[in-house]
Amino acid sequence: MSGPLLDRIDIFSFVNDVTFKQLFGEKNTDNESSESIQKRVKSARKIQRDRFKKYGFYCNSDMKEDHIKKFCKLTNATSRILELVYTKYHLSTRACNKILKLSRTIADLDNAKNIDKKHIMEAIQYRKFLNDNII
Repeated sequence: MSGPLLDRIDIFSFVNDVTFKQLFGEKNTDNESSESIQKRVKSARKIQRDRFKKYGFYCNSDMKEDHIKKFCKLTNATSRILELVYTKYHLSTRACNKILKLSRTIADLDNAKNIDKKHIMEAIQYRKFLNDNII
């Protein structure tokens, strides 16, 4: 797929094969429950609805560039991380904006007011494509 087409996809996620033992062995009790995840998602969606109620849309993915600048403010350290990735992988503006919007969503899921280093790093991980190239 071409870069401009890939720029329009928000999240890339590659999953390793599941072994027989993982599939039929003992269950991992360290995983977050579906109910807990559902609560975090509902909370994040409410945060976004409240944030954007006067703008005529309701979720981070609908943000335009001026909204991104207003609602996706980064610390100097977080900005530096994004700058390094942007420069190293020659990201397009669209790809960079997708990372920012996704970072905002991850921060909302974390119930965090600001985008932190861990939020931007997780968003960057979701932009990884084949051979660890980031797009």
